[in-house]
Amino acid sequence: MAFDTPILLLAFNRPDTTTQVLDRIRQVKPKQLFVAVDGARANKAGEWEQVKAVQDLMQKVDWDCELHTNFRTKNLGCRAAVVSAMDWFFEQVTAGIILEDDCVPHLDFFEFCQENLLRYQNQEQVLQIGGFNILSNQTSGLSADYFFTQHAMIWGWATWRRAWKMMDVDMLLLPDYVEKSVTQKLLFGDRLAQAYIIDKWQKTYRKENSSWAYAWAFGVFAHQGVCILPSQNLVENVGLGQEATHTQDATHLVQKTTSKRLSFPLKHPDTKDKNLLTLVNPNIEKQLFYKTHKSRFLLVANALIPTRLKKILVRK
Repeated sequence: MAFDTPILLLAFNRPDTTTQVLDRIRQVKPKQLFVAVDGARANKAGEWEQVKAVQDLMQKVDWDCELHTNFRTKNLGCRAAVVSAMDWFFEQVTAGIILEDDCVPHLDFFEFCQENLLRYQNQEQVLQIGGFNILSNQTSGLSADYFFTQHAMIWGWATWRRAWKMMDVDMLLLPDYVEKSVTQKLLFGDRLAQAYIIDKWQKTYRKENSSWAYAWAFGVFAHQGVCILPSQNLVENVGLGQEATHTQDATHLVQKTTSKRLSFPLKHPDTKDKNLLTLVNPNIEKQLFYKTHKSRFLLVANALIPTRLKKILVRK
């Protein structure tokens, strides 16, 4: 049976990992598949051949499918490529699943997203459904099959047009948010974590990095939203290493986080007449931060070592 929820595949220059993701998508046979491929960088020898190989993979879409492609002729870079692809996707659909070219989901991921996209389609506080859970060893014993968090995990996720509309890649709300944040509840319940993430947001705001994900993550907090994560991990990242844009450390713990099964029908948490922020577990929030960012030791070092010295150490 064909899968009803539209899927967007974001790809670039890695035909090997893209093949793995496409093979998994083939198993659910979505009725609508959107594929966005960024263009090759002019100064990167041999990259056009890699990008062309990724584009050619779409000839292998061999099921009854409405295939939409958006192949860039020039390189837009990570931020602009992803944001423009997402805009293109949600101009045509009201809800959908987003997979990057190195995120291989368990088959249960598709049903998990589809069920919750329908369940929360009119609950504006829910902004996304994630599939990657690095804490599944701790959360697998929860009474429900998923939990609410303010961590916007984007290694396999789903959202709605109404949520993507709040995305502001220029982060215009950030200065006012930071000014008021000192009087708000600590982000992730930890002062070092808050300082680290606000620093990342500010660098994104100043365009000192190519991240779109920090802008999206900030939007979750700025709009007092929540995200959904499964109690079991449902996505495996197969693209860590030297070819990755932001995750080049192939020995990082997340590489060892493999996907597992869920049971259906899903067990849902009680959300009736509740502000969903009250269901966010502070202990889980802090653990998720330290598992997906830096250890407390490294954050202390980051706070204590002067910026000029950091630059000297990096050059060495």
